[in-house]
Amino acid sequence: MTRHELSGIPTAPHAPPVLITSITADLGPGHVLAGRYEIRSRLGAGGMGAVWRALDRALEEEVAVKTLLAGWSSESLMVARFHRELKLARKIAHPNVCRVFDLGEADGLRFLTMELVEGQTLRALLSQGALEPRQALALLQQVASGLAAVHEQGIIHRDLKPENVLVRRGGQAIVADFGLARGALAQASTAEGIAGTPTYMSPEQLRDEPLGTASDIFSLGLLGFELLTGRSPFGSGAPATIVSAILRDPPHGLEVPALPAEICRALDALLARAMAKRPEERFPSAGSFAAALSAVIADLDRASDRAAATDATIPGGRPSLPPTSTAVLDVTIPGGQSSLSITAMDATTPSGRPTLSSGRRRWGAAVGAAAALGLAAVAWRAGVTGLPASPRVAPPEQQALDARSAPAEDARPALVVMPFDNLTGEASWDGLGPGAAEAILGGLRTLPQIRALDAAPSDPPAAAARRRGAAWVVTGTVQRVGTDLRLAAQLRATDGAAAGEPIEIDGDPGELPRLLDALRSRALDEVRLLWRDHDRRDRAVRGTSSATARARLLQYYRLIGPAPRPQHHAEGKRLLDEALAADPGYVPALAERAYLQSLHAYVQSEPSLYASALDDLDRALSRAPDDTQALVMRCRVLQVKRQAQERVTDADNAAAFDACEAARHADPGSADVLIAFARLYDDTCQHDLANVAAEQALELDRSLSERVLSQRVALAVQEGKWEIADRMSRRLAAFNREQRALGARAISRRMGVVPTPGAHLLRAAVLLRQDRLDEARAELEEELAADTGAKANGPFEAAALRGILRIARQKGEAADAREARRLAVLERQLREGAKGNPHVAAAVAGAYQWTDPDAAVGWLGRMGAPGSFTEAFHRALAYRMAGKDAAARAALGTRAPAAQWERACATWLGSQLSP
Repeated sequence: MTRHELSGIPTAPHAPPVLITSITADLGPGHVLAGRYEIRSRLGAGGMGAVWRALDRALEEEVAVKTLLAGWSSESLMVARFHRELKLARKIAHPNVCRVFDLGEADGLRFLTMELVEGQTLRALLSQGALEPRQALALLQQVASGLAAVHEQGIIHRDLKPENVLVRRGGQAIVADFGLARGALAQASTAEGIAGTPTYMSPEQLRDEPLGTASDIFSLGLLGFELLTGRSPFGSGAPATIVSAILRDPPHGLEVPALPAEICRALDALLARAMAKRPEERFPSAGSFAAALSAVIADLDRASDRAAATDATIPGGRPSLPPTSTAVLDVTIPGGQSSLSITAMDATTPSGRPTLSSGRRRWGAAVGAAAALGLAAVAWRAGVTGLPASPRVAPPEQQALDARSAPAEDARPALVVMPFDNLTGEASWDGLGPGAAEAILGGLRTLPQIRALDAAPSDPPAAAARRRGAAWVVTGTVQRVGTDLRLAAQLRATDGAAAGEPIEIDGDPGELPRLLDALRSRALDEVRLLWRDHDRRDRAVRGTSSATARARLLQYYRLIGPAPRPQHHAEGKRLLDEALAADPGYVPALAERAYLQSLHAYVQSEPSLYASALDDLDRALSRAPDDTQALVMRCRVLQVKRQAQERVTDADNAAAFDACEAARHADPGSADVLIAFARLYDDTCQHDLANVAAEQALELDRSLSERVLSQRVALAVQEGKWEIADRMSRRLAAFNREQRALGARAISRRMGVVPTPGAHLLRAAVLLRQDRLDEARAELEEELAADTGAKANGPFEAAALRGILRIARQKGEAADAREARRLAVLERQLREGAKGNPHVAAAVAGAYQWTDPDAAVGWLGRMGAPGSFTEAFHRALAYRMAGKDAAARAALGTRAPAAQWERACATWLGSQLSP
């Protein structure tokens, strides 16, 4: 396994931004915290805190001390989680649950004291594959018993997985990490997002629905399957694939050759019940699960004396693992939350491998850290990207070892991130330089196309890049601007020339986590842009030996800039035609012409051009069956073609889904493919899967935020999921403000994303439904004032004005005369445009549904009879939004569903309507 170094502590490949500040250095060996806890060694550290082995002088016992870094102490969400971990865990006294002793504050630090456990995590045990069946069943039974004790206190764990279960040397399993747990009646704060680790979540947790103890039962069944087989019951591959299967598919059947067939069947039924899609179909409690499991274990004892004789307790029955000190850190960065597993090799041989004796001595410290810090994947975004991690390279003194352990060839371009220089003149900020670099590296690890490398602070940037074979380098500084802190960064080529826009993040030093997250996001934006241009040039050069073909393709890229637009069609097609005349098999040119043709077909409503586009892609794939660009373009073309069709068959859907699945397999890091999937899922009313794909796309490409979040907000409102709508509409409005403030430097503009009006209109729609009238009016006024807002879209401008006038009526205020006159003029123009053009009426009704649903109904009457099921379905949705359920049912009944997907959508909408 590749090791990834950070400040002397190996970290997981997907580790998020981590800042080790000078505060942790104050707690060196010998320091006595709160006059009681004598620090002996640090077990691990991360962005939220650190864990220490300590002696409790009052009781003369060793404990684990978990400290919360000062940078997080001002973050109310983190402090609340810290307090919750103590409050909940202290209620439980059970041999299979980690004990938490006390909460304190001293030396400017908040801290918890916890049980120090001698052993390792279940994840470490599973690192070599499935456990021996009896060992697996014994551990699973203990976990169920501990979970039952947790549930008896009215607590839902919400993050049960191998990383959060500790195993003592004698085989005792201990459930740990209550950082995400909640009382059964408590609801999650919308600021926290979907908390947990997606590949271990229940379907209802993935859908962000209210949770009961049955959610933990689902995770318990999933854990049991993994202990017995070494794999997930929902398949392998990218986390996104597993998440989709959890929502949609039954678990795989259990196959354990070492068990008698009848026992395996009984276990299969038991685990399948635990993992039922509907909570009410699972075991009613963890205790009943444990009782059922006990009965199966008893049957196993009676069925096979030989199996009983080979009963293996930990550590026997399987090869012993290399002993390590494992600290699992709860790290949360607002807007970019993730989980971090740290494996600390405290004592090693010259080869870098731990000695057995030193490893054994360190196990207690390791698992104490795991118990204290836990593993908390605290937001949806981090767990579902499914991307391979970019390798982190160790400091210079370890580069030779890294080179031996690295893959033999890695053709990906490399980028070195230098520690930031502290220009504040304040030594207290020295620790922020490496932390800022790590924030950027943490984001870059999500990009499979780039090798992200670190460097020693003493290295000159150009020399560091050349030595590591990197094409680019990121340099940065920490500065003071008045009382604010500024994190400034610049991406450069190795010759020192700037590549991309400078990054400057200013803010209150007390908001350091937010500043680091903004730095990470902006750096990712710049690298994505850099990669796009690099990839275009690289494909143009490699794809042909014809200088003419290459020149025409590069001319085409200069013509279209970030992305093709309708006005580029004629000249763009001429250039691509000339490129293909020079080299008919030039795959990049075929793929680009296919997409250009499909765009023109969509805008001009010329269906014949889709056939031409698909012919180009067939030619490209016949030459290069695995070409990533051609596969991605085929997915996008078929999705757009499906969206443009008046009538869509199940075969059309299957063709689009198959093409996108092939594209995702070829390029799991393509946001375009994920957006295509999200639209296909939405169009076929598989909204849970659409949400998964959309969130993955946003993690990969922020420039899509307005387009994607607008769709997610609209769906949440339609389904009455107001907490989700509130959270997503806040994100949407915040992104819109950030992009407008950046102007020409905005990532959406530089990536060629067409501005989407209505961000603040949708936010206002959510606020109106919550009777937050003043906030809603402010959002509508911001929508009207924005250059790319409602004024760029007549129906949206009219909807914003209607919303403002409606609020005035509700508050008993006089309407603004100018706004009323402007609305009258707009509506007169819209009525004229709607004559003979039902699309105009549909657009107005669609906009009015957000701010004045009653007014939307009148425009629906102008649209005439629906010509297809799709039209009838969207008409019914609009009536539903206006609260006219009877009219919605009538509209839905005007066109009977024929295809399977149409029947599914009719069923979904019917479930949203009142009887």
